[in-house]
Amino acid sequence: MSVPVGAAELRQQVTRYGPVAYLVTVAPDTGRPHVVSVSVRWDGEALVSGAGSRTSANLGSGADVSLVWSPPPGDDYSLIVDGPAEIVESGDGPMVSVRPTGSVLHRLAGAAGDGPGCIPVSTLDLPPTTDEDVRPDVPVARAAGADEHPNTARIRRFVDAWFDSDIATWTSMAADDIVLHMRGTPALDGDHRGHAGVTASFVKFATLGIDSFEAEAEDLIADDRFAMAIVRTAYQRGDETHIARIVCSYRFDDEGMVAEIWALSDSQDAQRAFFSDPPPSGLGIDLGAP
Repeated sequence: MSVPVGAAELRQQVTRYGPVAYLVTVAPDTGRPHVVSVSVRWDGEALVSGAGSRTSANLGSGADVSLVWSPPPGDDYSLIVDGPAEIVESGDGPMVSVRPTGSVLHRLAGAAGDGPGCIPVSTLDLPPTTDEDVRPDVPVARAAGADEHPNTARIRRFVDAWFDSDIATWTSMAADDIVLHMRGTPALDGDHRGHAGVTASFVKFATLGIDSFEAEAEDLIADDRFAMAIVRTAYQRGDETHIARIVCSYRFDDEGMVAEIWALSDSQDAQRAFFSDPPPSGLGIDLGAP
């Protein structure tokens, strides 16, 4: 549901819900939805966030999107904002710029008690917002854009390049002596060194009998020396599906290149079982020369 937005009310609600939201885009060729966690801030009358390669491709020259905030603790309503979006360039890389045209508070399914299903944000009569209204569990200083550490955008591009098989971009951001420490996938467990060693591990992954593989960075954070990404992965082999979150930690060298990576699954036993004795087939991914 979309209704005319009252700018003051929406700004108040975005402050209350915090900077972390889910951005929903749709692939123009397949109609497939794409959902990613983003940090949002105001830039004039627009809401802006970082943009990965898939989000950028979905938007193209412009498209309608939705931003969805989870309910704050003790609240039964999500905040949903709709509007046209475009990709704009910034010093931190491509950004999504959304101009809100509709906004509602949407009640959670199964919430206890009585209450309207949707509340138009433009009709809310809220008290003035104070610093105490901002969700304490969200690190506001990490919002996308000017307040985001430059290495957050850097590691976002690095992760997107890896999962998009953009080896040229990935190599340009990786130190020559990079080391990847893998745990949780038997055929790949160990320490893979240098550009050739790391890309060879991915080539080997492509032969493990997986019919399809999807990965999406849900959360990213970085400082001068380290970065961390929570990556949701989904593997499909026949009728069997394995979903896991991979905790990826990154170390930067003195020149800002990614020098070391640690990757650990949150469900190692299930992952080991899924990847044990794979059939002789695979994704057939051609990465080209490392």
